[in-house]
Amino acid sequence: MDAHGGHYLNKEAVLSPLGIARMSQLFLGCTIIALVSHSAGYSASYGTFCMFVWCFCFAVTLVVFTLDITRLHACMPISWDNFTVAFAMLATLMYITASVVYPVYFIEDECEDESCESLYYRIAVTVFSSICCFPYGVEVFLTRAKPGAVVGYMATASGLLKVVQAFVACIIFGALAHDSEKDLFSALPL
Repeated sequence: MDAHGGHYLNKEAVLSPLGIARMSQLFLGCTIIALVSHSAGYSASYGTFCMFVWCFCFAVTLVVFTLDITRLHACMPISWDNFTVAFAMLATLMYITASVVYPVYFIEDECEDESCESLYYRIAVTVFSSICCFPYGVEVFLTRAKPGAVVGYMATASGLLKVVQAFVACIIFGALAHDSEKDLFSALPL
């Protein structure tokens, strides 16, 4: 018990709709990482990017969930609400990107072996990754600014658009960094 008579553990962080969304993020993220590590596999820069997305989002979600349950987020010198809504929006965008990139580069029409086991794992990874976009989207929906409520900047529509803007800029710069492949997709001959 703390000095104010409350409990150290925050039951609302688990029993609320936001807590349920975060627990489903953790469950789906752990499932994806296990599937990829077991048999689905990843290679090259695209696979490494997808694995980074899944591991990074899982790790940060675990930290956010733990700090929220233990109420230790009050000790951090940041705006907790701004951080969580900005991260949830970023994670939504990152999962959408990984859900598109992974099947494009890792799911082929033909099986590598006779049992097609790795293909089935890769399809499962894609399905779970696509499903995991929704709990992060639900978190954004639950924590965004409501009319008449006083919230931080990142919970407003313009704050969420800033996250989208920064993410799209990173995608553009990442595409420009790999300009060796641009001639394959160029509409105009040089």
